[in-house]
Amino acid sequence: AVVRMLAEIWSLFDNLLDEYECERVKTIGPCFMFVSNLVDHVSAHAVNGTLFAQACIAALAEHSPAILRHSLRQDTGRLSARAGVATGELIGGVVAGERLAFDVWGSTVNLASRLNYYCARTDSVVVDERTYQESKYCIEYEPSKKVDLKGLGTCTAYECEFFFLKKNNLF
Repeated sequence: AVVRMLAEIWSLFDNLLDEYECERVKTIGPCFMFVSNLVDHVSAHAVNGTLFAQACIAALAEHSPAILRHSLRQDTGRLSARAGVATGELIGGVVAGERLAFDVWGSTVNLASRLNYYCARTDSVVVDERTYQESKYCIEYEPSKKVDLKGLGTCTAYECEFFFLKKNNLF
């Protein structure tokens, strides 16, 4: 039942990828890892990545009753998510073993993961300083906060305002 539920959620997110010029890298349990501007140079990659994360959370809020009914046979409750978004360089490649798998590595990946894990409240997107600087003219943010992230030290983080979630009365 849980695997069916995750498959429905990942399918929901996959349907949003093209609209925001993002690519799914992989799923790790309940985590959905994506990148923006992996292949083509897209000047708005920080905006696209942040808006994609917001769109995923909004879609999950909208579709969670149906997903819960279909996969868990449950008529109450609501699924929620959170996201950490970081902008920077990364290393990508194919990992060879018995099966080939594409993956990405680097401090940017670690930063996004730590932002998600340590900073993000439920139904929120938290971004790093560079993402904020590249998207602040398009996306509203709450005032910055200093956070201590394991292995990375003190970083500046910004939480996005969820304008379209409030506009559509999803929360």
